[in-house]
Formats: sequence, structure tokens, C-alpha cells
Amino acid sequence: MKQVAEELQALADAANADSHARGRLRFGRLAIEYGIHQYQAQQRWAHWALQQLDHAEASGTHQAPDGPQAR
Repeated sequence: MKQVAEELQALADAANADSHARGRLRFGRLAIEYGIHQYQAQQRWAHWALQQLDHAEASGTHQAPDGPQAR
């Protein structure tokens, strides 16, 4: 998973490597950054969900867990 994030970050860095004729941030950079943030959010949620399942299994409870804390 870390490798995927590193590859996406390398693509994002490359998106700014060339100069833009209008001198503005390229749409491609915005799109790849969206993907990076989306991937990181999904990864945080998956870790949280696994913790909830492990906790429920260890305690023998099957209650609905509290939501992940906002960051």
C-alpha cells in the first residue's frame, strides 16, 4: 500500500515538472492529488474497520461501532 502512495506522489510531482503556458496549476495535478487523498482516506477507514472487527471478536460483542474520528 505504501508503494502505491509513493507512486501516486511521484506522478503528482511530475505533473508540476513542466511549465504551463498560462502559468497556472494544471488540472492533472489537482486530479492526482484528489486520488492521493481519496486513497489515504480509504486506507485510514480500512484500518479503523479492522480494529473494530478485532475488538468485537475479542470482546464477544456485536454492537455497531462508533464512527472514525474526524481528522
